[in-house]
Amino acid sequence: MAKDRSKRALAAAKRLYKRKPEGTTEEFRRVCERADKATIGKLTNREFNASYVLPFRRSAALKGRVTGKRRTTKSSPQRATKGARRRGGRRKLTPERRIARLVRERDAELLQAANDPSKVYQIAAGVDEFAATIVKVAGR
Repeated sequence: MAKDRSKRALAAAKRLYKRKPEGTTEEFRRVCERADKATIGKLTNREFNASYVLPFRRSAALKGRVTGKRRTTKSSPQRATKGARRRGGRRKLTPERRIARLVRERDAELLQAANDPSKVYQIAAGVDEFAATIVKVAGR
């Protein structure tokens, strides 16, 4: 795709970007079609955007320059550090989540034992123990 780019259309897109960095893809396409209608006319909007618009926006983003509709006056909230995100998985589960986990595990056991009636009976016979575990987890 990179070899199919028109130098004239690319130069036109660069001029428009310098003049109006927040321009839409349609505006860029109109300007580039005036420069080279044959090449630009064959491209879909997605191909055109990837070849003629995004390179300028990416390079501006790398330089730290914010362009387009993403400009904001509010500061972004701070993200947690990597270590904090990792530790987040070790938090205590709420009783509801622990009960849900127990029920899912029991369902998985029943599905695995579905072909063996004796195993299904053993699992079903342990329903009192299962209920006691749920009550214990719930804290009642």
